[in-house]
Amino acid sequence: MSAEEAEPAADLPFGFDPLSRVFRSDPWATYDRMRTDDPVHRSPLGMWALTRHEDVAAALRDPRFVMGDFWKRQERMLGPGAASRMGVTWMLFKDPPDHGRLRGLVSRAFSPNAIAELRPRIEEIVDELLEPALERGTIDVVRELAFPLPVRVIAEMLGVPADDGDRFHAWTQSMNLALEPAITPDETRRCHAAIEELDGYLRALVRERRSAPRQDIVSAMIAAEEGGDRLSEDELVGNTALLLSAGYETTMGMIGNGALALLRFPGEIARLAEHPELLPNAIEEFMRYESPVQFTGRQPRAPIEIRGRSIQPGEHCLLLVGAANRDPDRFPDAARLDVGRSNAADQVSFGGGRHFCIGAPLARLEGEIAFRKLLPLLEGAELASSHVEWRDSFLNHAPESLPVLLRRS
Repeated sequence: MSAEEAEPAADLPFGFDPLSRVFRSDPWATYDRMRTDDPVHRSPLGMWALTRHEDVAAALRDPRFVMGDFWKRQERMLGPGAASRMGVTWMLFKDPPDHGRLRGLVSRAFSPNAIAELRPRIEEIVDELLEPALERGTIDVVRELAFPLPVRVIAEMLGVPADDGDRFHAWTQSMNLALEPAITPDETRRCHAAIEELDGYLRALVRERRSAPRQDIVSAMIAAEEGGDRLSEDELVGNTALLLSAGYETTMGMIGNGALALLRFPGEIARLAEHPELLPNAIEEFMRYESPVQFTGRQPRAPIEIRGRSIQPGEHCLLLVGAANRDPDRFPDAARLDVGRSNAADQVSFGGGRHFCIGAPLARLEGEIAFRKLLPLLEGAELASSHVEWRDSFLNHAPESLPVLLRRS
């Protein structure tokens, strides 16, 4: 549905308006009302919205919920152009057997052993990024750490120049508009234009790797076979673009959101300093508390009843993982950051079932290393401004920047 077809924000129940910048910046009160008053909500976007943890977690794992023709809805919203041509290749929108074929051809690069081998390089990058902040006494956590760290890591993994990070960021931010449930005509034009440029860039890269393979993911995907099948050039280009975006967006949001949350709950900084063994659990809590990805989509392939609402085959559902992660029935005192929360790993920001995030182990490793080295800097630090500018996105919930004044020793 286009922006023009959506009801005006003032008429929307609960204030649930994915196009509203106010909602995008602070969706939590809206989610609270939806969970309480209408947890299986029929939105003016023509989609169901699920908000309770029990329902979202179940839908993520229930084989009756599939991607179906979800991408066709996005194509209708986007109209003809580069975004529609590329999106149809993304494994994100595939069901078996196509999903398993595509995922199998790229998953080897994200095996536990492959990710573990990246630890020394990630530590080296983090040290390099934090060095200027130590000398200066200030840091923009987003622009100087949360963004460049995962961009450099995924760029090196894919075999693309890390120096092109700013271009990748501009392209993928516009590309991700194709995943929003509603966008404006101007955003549609930006999305198509960015994907046209990114497609050309990656197509040249794929052709270069065909003639001169390297030790990188693109070369591995070109060489990989699954049951005698290979990725087509369109599939290679499209899923390289998807990995480029997914490879840093979630991690960037998690580091930025986590740092902001710690500064708002400084007692948790001291707690982590005293109990560093809690850091892996803290990463899960950061993902829960301020979910960097706010939703995913599914549709049932058979009639399903949830809390008295009947959802028919082919109807589109937004699984609001951000709302599920703040469900007090699953996470008591959900609006408080608790790095020792016993069930923090029940957060659903990485999805679930066959579409569980392929890069989750990488994101967790990057987050653990980044915060282990950042935490000493955050002790006694404070935000440079009480105002936080959030990204103008429903899908990706994260600050645009996060200037922090470090404590002078």
